[in-house]
Amino acid sequence: DYYFNRAISYMEAIEDFANHAKAQLMLLVYEEGPHGRAATLVGQAINIPTVALQHGTLSGPYIPAYYFTRVRKGEDNSERLDCPIPSITAVFGEQTKNMLTNVSAYPENSVKVVGMPSLDISQKLLRENRIDIAYKALKLDSSKPIVLVVSQPFLTNADKHYFMSNIFEASQKNKMIRWVIKLHPSESGKEWKDLFKTMQGNVDVSFV
Repeated sequence: DYYFNRAISYMEAIEDFANHAKAQLMLLVYEEGPHGRAATLVGQAINIPTVALQHGTLSGPYIPAYYFTRVRKGEDNSERLDCPIPSITAVFGEQTKNMLTNVSAYPENSVKVVGMPSLDISQKLLRENRIDIAYKALKLDSSKPIVLVVSQPFLTNADKHYFMSNIFEASQKNKMIRWVIKLHPSESGKEWKDLFKTMQGNVDVSFV
């Protein structure tokens, strides 16, 4: 209900902009959020196709933002209040496509596997067993053990600071470890870098 009310409030502005810009297509990077749902509804109403880009890995098929028993696409003229989905949803791989089309109710032809551009080259090298070249592509040292930290948005700055501080403290226990911080798409990495600079100690860290 919270997202529904916000989505409705954005629709007029999105429609005005789309008409003014004579938009031929709307590209969505957060289609499950209120702005994305609003853009999807507007696209369906004024016949502008929408394409959603997967921006994170789905932890399972029953995530409320993606699991539906029925969906509504642009060609559906019924009065049902099913969840609107984009014309096309572009996903990283077959696993995500199967979640959406075989468990959720996305039509088969609405989900396209396009890969994950930021890691496609490295994954290809790993499949070809070109390990050293893959490490170089990721700017990592293959001689060191690696710890991957997957960051997420936090409800408060205090929560985020607590999380980052704990990662920093852990990094000081073994200086032979390379730390890789996988930033959430909403993060620039500045807060992480600022905190690491102000705290005493050295960290072998990279941000991706």
